[in-house]
Formats: sequence, C-alpha cells, structure tokens
Amino acid sequence: MRRVLGIIVLVTCGVGPFALLPSYLCLAQKPQPDYDYRSLAVASILTSAEEASKLSDIEQRITLLVMASELLPSSKREDEIRLLELALRDLKEWTSDEKAGWGRRYTAATLRNQILSAYAKLDIDRVSALRKESQPEADSNKDPTSVLRNGNWSAEMLSRGKRADETAKIALSIMGTDFEKASALILQSVQSGVVSSTISDIFQKLLQDGSRLALNKLESSIGQILAHSVSLDPLNLRFVPILVQSDRDMPAAARSGFQLFFLNSLRAWVDLALDANNNGALDPSYVSSSYLAFVLSVRPVMANGQPEQLMTFDLLLDQVSPLVPDKAKSLIQSVSPEAIVDPKDRLGDILKGKSAGGRDIRLMRFVLDLVRKSVNDYSQIELDLAADAISHVSDARLKTTLSDFLTITQLSLLAKQGKFIDASRVAESIASTETRAWALLALSSAVAKQDRVLGFEFVSDAMKCLDLASPSPKKVELALMASALLAKDDPRRAFEILSVAAKYANSSPSNVKQGQDLAGGIRLKVVIENFSTLLANAPESLGEIEINKSLSLLAKADWFGSQSIADDFRDPRLRLSLKLAFARGVLASEPKSTTQKSTRP
Repeated sequence: MRRVLGIIVLVTCGVGPFALLPSYLCLAQKPQPDYDYRSLAVASILTSAEEASKLSDIEQRITLLVMASELLPSSKREDEIRLLELALRDLKEWTSDEKAGWGRRYTAATLRNQILSAYAKLDIDRVSALRKESQPEADSNKDPTSVLRNGNWSAEMLSRGKRADETAKIALSIMGTDFEKASALILQSVQSGVVSSTISDIFQKLLQDGSRLALNKLESSIGQILAHSVSLDPLNLRFVPILVQSDRDMPAAARSGFQLFFLNSLRAWVDLALDANNNGALDPSYVSSSYLAFVLSVRPVMANGQPEQLMTFDLLLDQVSPLVPDKAKSLIQSVSPEAIVDPKDRLGDILKGKSAGGRDIRLMRFVLDLVRKSVNDYSQIELDLAADAISHVSDARLKTTLSDFLTITQLSLLAKQGKFIDASRVAESIASTETRAWALLALSSAVAKQDRVLGFEFVSDAMKCLDLASPSPKKVELALMASALLAKDDPRRAFEILSVAAKYANSSPSNVKQGQDLAGGIRLKVVIENFSTLLANAPESLGEIEINKSLSLLAKADWFGSQSIADDFRDPRLRLSLKLAFARGVLASEPKSTTQKSTRP
C-alpha cells in the first residue's frame, strides 16, 4: 500500500488539493516563459557578490566573493578581477591591526590562498607580484627554534605551513592550463621541507587524469628536493608519511628521497632536543608531539626501506627517549600493535587494563580491526564479538559512535547485496537521529537507479527522522542533501524539501559548539555506495554547510522558484551560497574558455 501511495504522490500535480500549491510544485503542468536565464544568472552572481561585500564576517565575505568571481563567465573578466581585488583590500584592512593574534593571521593566510588561487587563473603575473609584496623579511637576529620552547609552537608551525600551502594551491589552480609552470610552483612549495596537504590533491588529480608518467616525474623531483631538507614540524611529519603510503606505485627513487628526508629530520630533531636539554628545554608538548609523529607515523614508512636505515632510525630515537614525557610513552604503548592474535583472547586481555582511557583506545582499535578485516566476509560471530567489545567502552559518546559505525557497516554490506529493505530495517537501530537520517538518504541514492519509488520512500523516512531531531546545522545539511537527491528526477518534491530546510535553518542556533573528545577526534568515516560522512563530526554553524552540486539543477527546473526559496533562508552565508549554486546550475552548460593549453606529459 505504501508503494502505491508513493506512485500516486509522484504523478499527481495540479488537481484536487495540489492545485493550491505554488507554481514550482507543478512544473510539468506549467512550462516557464522563455527568459534569458544566462543573463539572470550573471545578474544574480553580481547582486550576491554586492550583498556579500557588506557582510561583517570577513571569512564569509571573502569566501563568497571568491566563489562569485569563479562563477562569472569569461566575458565578465573585469568583474572577476574587481571582486578579487575587493577581497584582497578587505583582507588587508582586516589584518592591518598589529595586535592581531595568530588565530587571525592563520585565518587570513587561508583566505589569501583562496583569493590567489582564483586570481592565478586570470593573471598569474599579478599573483606573482602580490606574493613578492607579502614575502616576509628574514630576521637574522631571531632564534628559529625559540618558538619551540613555549606553548605557541603549534600555532607558529601552522602559520609557517601556510606559505607552502599558498604556492601549492596556486599550482593546483593552473595545472589544467600551464602544467610546466604549475610543476615549478609545486617544487618551489616544498623547498623549505614543508609539504602542503594540497600536494595530496595534486597527486590525486594526476591519477584521476591518467597522468601516471607526470606524477612519477613530479614525485621523483619532490623526493630529490626533500632528500636535502629537514622538518621539525610534527604536524608536517604526520602528513608526509600518509602521502607516501597513499601511492603504492611511487617510483623507488622518489620513495628513497622521502625516507632520507625522514631520517635527516630525525637527526636534526634529536640534535635539537639534546642541545635544548642542556641550554633551555623545549616545550614538553612539542617533544611529545614530535616523538609520537616519528614513532607512529614516520617509522612505519621507514620499515619499508633498507634495514640499516631502520636500525639507524631506532638508535636515534633511543637517544632522545629519556627526554620524552611518560604520558607520550604510555600513549604509544596503548596504540602499539597487539601481541595476541586470537580475537577472543585479545578482547580478554584488553578488558584487564586498569586505565579506562587506555582500555577505550584499545577497544576502539579492536572493533575497527574486526570490521575492516572482515568487510568482504562478515560473519555473525565477528559481529557479535565487535558488539560485545563496544559494550565495554566507558566513554558514552565513543560507545555510540562505534555502535553506529558497526551498524552502518552492516547495512552497507546489505546494500551491496541489493537487500535494501533489510538495510533500512537495520538503520532503525542507529542511535543518532541525524546519522539514521543520513543512512536512509545514502540508501535512497543507492537504490534510486533500480527502484525510484523505494528511493522516494527512504527520503521520506529520512525527513521523518529529521523532524524529530533537535534544531542544528547538521539537520539543515541533511535536509539540503535530501533535496539534492530528488533535484533531477523529482524537482517538485525537491523544492518542497528545500522549503523545509529553510524552516530548519531559521530555527537553528547560529553556532553549536562541539567539545573536543575521542569520538570526534578519530574522524571515523563511514561509506554507503557513493555517500560518506564522518561520525561524531558536524558543522558548527550554518555558514559551514557545503551546498551539494545537484541542488543547482533546481535552477534549471524553475529559476524564479529557486530564487524565492533561497530568499527564505535568513542566514546570509547560506542564502548567498544557495543563490550562487543556482547560478552555477544555469551557467554549467557553458564552461569558461581557457587561453592556454596544458603541456602536461
């Protein structure tokens, strides 16, 4: 009966009570007049940019100005440049205060990277000039390691890394038009031994484009540069090993260069720590963070190199071990590989631990190991053992997060087998209301190609969950996701849900503070088909919500209806982001032309 009702809802429009619905809910009955939608979209972008320029929140203002500039067609190049220059001016005024703390400086560097990345596509020479103007002057009288002796070392490390990130982002923005210049910028970005996380995006882009030869050449060049560099930044030393491990086909010469970089960095850090112990100790948190980075992140990569290198690495670590705080050493013990192989015996050994925190970490790893090793051959015995382990977790939020992780893994496997009804029943046991709604939306996306009506039902069930959830940015994000899922095949219902999302947004608190805890810190990712989310992580404000690209399809279905509903959102960042997304939907069929051709190998 439920499926029959679903079919009736899908095909009914313009009769009975539906005749009173707004025009955008009866799209099939009332074709729209012939307007110049391209001109309307361009005008909307410029109007949105003007409104954005008046926002008091500098981060929102600049992000929207950059977004608007990138959406404008090539014929509006002067407007593109004007918006970016406006963003640069606002940023300069915002950072002119000499008393601005490191938090503002770090945010400003992030925003500047956004602006320059967009500007590089229009005028790379102007970007080069801007970068020279902002080049910090070297202070020969300043001790480069002085910051490592106080609690501000992490902030300073982040600020230093922004320079490398700026260069890498500019390189990424011009890769499609001038690969040779982009490559030069990439190599320039790693000269100081700092490897931006954007390098990972660049590697992934080359792989997706099928440019394996170009990637091999780039990795080898980076490895050669890093082989003569060092890093004393534990944040950097945690990321670079991930970069190396993510590409199993990395050339041997490149891998060797990275390993030499790690070894040289450890030598430099040990010398620094031993010298500082005699001449003013380093900040204990810096020593702990660095030691953990070398042991947990770098050493596994070194283990894949030459045996003598690993022996040297371990001997160096032993020299500095007496200076490492006991808390860091105990944490390493809690995350070291388990010696017991049999799962039941391993669980029994974990439960004997006296420290609740240490027990929780080991139980978390036990559950993740069980799930990941048996994801293709999930047995009920392992499922029960994982559930038993979760029941012993003392941290309430971590217990809920792991329980949801286990449940979503189970329903994901059911979805792969085409058992969508069974999967939806399993979803009912998910503890978090928002996570349950997300799972239903993911199932809807997975089943839609096979059974449109069932997909519609899952979306409806997800919306029922959201109606019960407390007002929050996450609730709004999920409602927008639901609307995006239906934008192509059922715009009438998508518009209806978009209106509901506006009501959610207008009743949501502007900010929702989330405490830093283990559940949120592990950033546990779950996947169902092409949908993914991080458990125990949610946007803290409406301005952080990312707009799904599929929502832009609604602008093609009814431009004026989409604009009307967007105006209902009171939050300026969310409202303007929606308007820009709708403009993108109209202009998407006319991509910007490029004046240069890629010279990628």
